[in-house]
Amino acid sequence: MIGSGNLRVWVGRWRARLMVAVPLLLLAFGLRMFQLDAQSLWNDEGSSYIQATRSFSQIAVHAAADIHPPGYYWLLRVWMSVTGESVLALRSLSVLASVLSVAALFALAVRLYPERRNYGILAGVVAGGLLALNTFAIYYAQEARMYALLGLWVILAAWAAAGLFQRPTWGAALLLGGINALGLWTQYAFPLYMLAQGFTALLWLVSLWRHKPRNLWRGIVRYVAANLLALALFAPLMMTALRQVTTWPNTGVNAPYSEALSVIMGWLAFGISYSATNTTWIAVMLILVLFGLNDLEQRVTRPDRRWRSLMALSHTVIPVGLFVYAGLFREGNVKFLLPAAAMFALAVGQGAAGLWWRISLYPERGHDDTTLRSSTVPRPDRTRPNLILLVRAVTILACVGIFWNVAVAVPALYTDTAYQRSNYRDLIASIALSLNPANDAIILNAPGQIDVFQYYYRGQPRPLLIPYGVNSTDNEIRQDTEFALENHDQLFVVLWGEAERDPRHVVETTLDADAFEVNNTWYGDVRLAHYVTRANWFEVVAEPNIRFGDAITLRRYKVSARSYAPGDVMQVELSWEANQALTTRYKVFVQLLDENGQLVAQHDAEPVGSTLPTTAWEPNTRILDNHALLIPRNALASPHYSLIIGLYDIADSTARLPVGGGNTATTFYEIAPFTVDILTGD
Repeated sequence: MIGSGNLRVWVGRWRARLMVAVPLLLLAFGLRMFQLDAQSLWNDEGSSYIQATRSFSQIAVHAAADIHPPGYYWLLRVWMSVTGESVLALRSLSVLASVLSVAALFALAVRLYPERRNYGILAGVVAGGLLALNTFAIYYAQEARMYALLGLWVILAAWAAAGLFQRPTWGAALLLGGINALGLWTQYAFPLYMLAQGFTALLWLVSLWRHKPRNLWRGIVRYVAANLLALALFAPLMMTALRQVTTWPNTGVNAPYSEALSVIMGWLAFGISYSATNTTWIAVMLILVLFGLNDLEQRVTRPDRRWRSLMALSHTVIPVGLFVYAGLFREGNVKFLLPAAAMFALAVGQGAAGLWWRISLYPERGHDDTTLRSSTVPRPDRTRPNLILLVRAVTILACVGIFWNVAVAVPALYTDTAYQRSNYRDLIASIALSLNPANDAIILNAPGQIDVFQYYYRGQPRPLLIPYGVNSTDNEIRQDTEFALENHDQLFVVLWGEAERDPRHVVETTLDADAFEVNNTWYGDVRLAHYVTRANWFEVVAEPNIRFGDAITLRRYKVSARSYAPGDVMQVELSWEANQALTTRYKVFVQLLDENGQLVAQHDAEPVGSTLPTTAWEPNTRILDNHALLIPRNALASPHYSLIIGLYDIADSTARLPVGGGNTATTFYEIAPFTVDILTGD
């Protein structure tokens, strides 16, 4: 039984820990819940949603063809059955995992130093605070994917391993094996961290051999048993995992090691928005890490536990090193290193604690390490209080500077468009404004988009997949695109990841040659191109042979009609010719102006749907260039609309080419006596 005195001590210890841990958890929770559903789901999150709507057996079957194991999807399915299918519900599982990661990291720091509770608490506060503020962790806490959960399992596995290394019992081995198995079922990157865990275990076994040789075999047996248990629990997926990992295409970039490590260090230290900070503070972090590695007191008091100095660093360096060496680097893959960001924060926290007690070797109030009072431990030098104060002031300044720079990166995560996900929600809303289900079609150029598309779009027509599969030939892609053109009035093409599915842009080049592009709009890193099929005949046709600048001539233009209703599309076909090779890239602008000269509609693009820049024109060769203008639904009925055409330098929109040759003041050509009569719609 626990005596009343011991109970008071136990309660006091947990009260002290909760007093510092709870604010960290509240900070982490607030930052991760802030604007959680403000952004649209993107492609990968759509895949998570579709997977979670399937049965457990179907999830396993579909995951076997993917590069992710089914564990997260199973858990998300259960989570959705309780919370629903909203964006907030889907992402809240990752929020929970990320907040628990902060708690687990704090618990790991405390567990590493049971004889120096305040040492561990200080290390945990610094580590937990850095992880709570790190935009790398926040970003993936706000995404319905498995990476926040991967981070949680890695930290919990390190916590369980630390418990096993301190007391190698069968219970500790069973716990470690179970957590490792959960990590393996969650993400195929987990073995990177098992290797780091194995390195720490090797240091632990070396310490046992040198300081407690009688416990060596017991430690070896317990640790090996833990890993055999993990592998046994993972056995049903083992062959599938090996096949997928070894055959999946490597999408990494062969960047120089220095460049890759520079980006990775920015993400680990501050987060994905590290460019908003003063990255020189990474050097301060690394200096603190060195103090964590060379803490004099722990070396003297517990030489059999020197492995704990390197646990956090090994979980950072080994995964990062293998990641870079294997050529996996690209920003989209750095997410596999999310757990390394947590362990790097712990390494910094250990360094802060090591520096704080660097000079003072006597136990602080509340410490219960009796070994510090033994005759073998150097007695504290109480004659240098000023030096102690100086060292602790330096520690405080270093931590304040680090936390300030980590916090500075946080606002950019919510406000800078560079860190926004693909906005399928607004993209699909834009399609719905002009879509006629009976006559129009939606084309998705990457099959991976269909899942997120189905989350936001439940109507008709069903999207067409062009290219249909990974191995579609250019000729098959062209034929499918031409068939869509022949059978529909408008095409809404959602473009993402063209380099993988359609590297020669066959879909776009076919449409640019045979259809008219109304607009081309980015929604994050996904693009919506709106095309209308060619009109059967053009009401306005003329051959002005008007010169733009010294070398370009507009030989002919066609306009589909003179009268339009709001919501109609005006098609404009231009025929250009250059009398010499051009060295400047120009954009063509086509603008509809009202009777007051105010812009009503416009279409700006390089010629032929931006596929044939002017620098690629062959001299004395006709260039057929299609443009389309969407007549606004709020356009007023009037017979006094006019259409103007011109070109400007792509690098400077104010540098328009003069019209008529020479240095004339006119910088556009008006199609006269062309006017547009906007017919009132219903």
